[in-house]
Amino acid sequence: MRPVPSALCVLLVVGACVPRGLDSNGSDPPDGGGAIGKLYANDPALTVWKQYGKPDRVVLAYTDESGVFDADEQAHRLVPKSSRSATGVSYSHDYGKTWTRVGPIAPAPAGCADPCAIALAGMPALAPNESVPSIVLATLAYTRPDAELPDAIATSATRDLDHWDAPRIAVHMPGRAPSRPSIARRNTTTVMAFTDRIKGEIFLASSQADPPTFAVEAITVGNFADDGAFKDRPIVSLSSAGQAHVAYVIPRASDVSTFDLRVVHAFRQVDMFGGATPWTVSTIFKMDAIAIDPTLPGALGRAWRDAYPYAFAVGDLGKHFYLAYRQRSTSSGLSEIFFVDCDAGDGGNCAIDENGQLTAGWRVRHFPATKYSGGQFMPTLAADPYGPAMSLAWMQETAPGSGSFTVMAMTSTDFSDHLTTPVDLREGNGGAWTPCPTASEIAKGVHSYGERMAQIVVPWDGTPGTQPTFVLAHADSSYGCKDLGELTFDQHIGVATW
Repeated sequence: MRPVPSALCVLLVVGACVPRGLDSNGSDPPDGGGAIGKLYANDPALTVWKQYGKPDRVVLAYTDESGVFDADEQAHRLVPKSSRSATGVSYSHDYGKTWTRVGPIAPAPAGCADPCAIALAGMPALAPNESVPSIVLATLAYTRPDAELPDAIATSATRDLDHWDAPRIAVHMPGRAPSRPSIARRNTTTVMAFTDRIKGEIFLASSQADPPTFAVEAITVGNFADDGAFKDRPIVSLSSAGQAHVAYVIPRASDVSTFDLRVVHAFRQVDMFGGATPWTVSTIFKMDAIAIDPTLPGALGRAWRDAYPYAFAVGDLGKHFYLAYRQRSTSSGLSEIFFVDCDAGDGGNCAIDENGQLTAGWRVRHFPATKYSGGQFMPTLAADPYGPAMSLAWMQETAPGSGSFTVMAMTSTDFSDHLTTPVDLREGNGGAWTPCPTASEIAKGVHSYGERMAQIVVPWDGTPGTQPTFVLAHADSSYGCKDLGELTFDQHIGVATW
């Protein structure tokens, strides 16, 4: 068992003792051990649960192989379970010091109405209701036992975190497998963004009810070159019932080693009865021909890649946009993180001009590594939805080609006008580790280490003498990696709090 480092607790105005400089195991508490340690967890999502209008608990969802298979440690094989759910959930009362595991979320019960979520496939997303204690989880799902890929998105809601409603099919796309969903809420308005894996269209699924029942609408941006292109990996943010922003990529190579990055503004009219007009969409950000490494070195000679090479967040009630992406340097050949932001408040201009160029409101900055000489990967962002706090974090290779990684982070309390020096979140808290991708008998080519990290900032009111609290979740194989055939040796969800 890895020792839990000492942590500094500070009293916030929300009344919680927050551990600082902490790294914990969110998917398998207490840390390590047991047959579950031979399986994997990745693709985390994070959100904050509110009680009486104040932040109360941190909620973590993730892809959890232990809900689909048992581990036969003698034969080094996976044994399928009769009830299959790869959608795990844990929550923390103390901002990441300790965790309660409540998942995997059970599939729909026998006899449910068709289409029915007979199995859950993970890659979850979370969205809280800011007015009442309620969270909606969206996850990929199967409605048929013979489907090769998940053919639906299911949702489940909770009002106490220990009990989750039976999953209901929100989106059913036979023959057009949906991508990982991204979900956002404002009061009773819920919007979910996803693409289909066949045609690459972007869809927005919207609901004015709680729990949500969705109406699905394909969106176009009025640009033939983009509308006809295959789109992928959307991230949605909701500022009001009638205003959303969606970021996505357009792959320009078969291995997605080159892509374009877009952000669109989606607007609609919503009446007092919840009736809404179709979404009107316009592009406000574009960056073309971003080049990345097709694979990265991992443990035991297993190559892997970060499939989400960008991040997007919106703060200050929809008025400040934050983007981060990685790009391979033409001089050093190493991957480097770029950070983009724009303030749309007070007449700020976050748009594209008539020549297709970014307006002056957009700031593009570059933060090279100051502690390590290797590349930078898997950027993630967090923004206070109501205020000026934000954070940028990424996986940092300790030396070029070493395959050894840590997590670096920078924070700001003034809308990113000033950012702190990059801090190694793992220094003194487990240190650097070598990613242990999916087992050798499962992936014969490029292995998976999960698609992305997740990060949140606990809403902060700026009271003098206090600092915001940030929480980051990432796939973590720092306990070790062994070649166990179909089994992955202990890839859990590591959580850092600072």
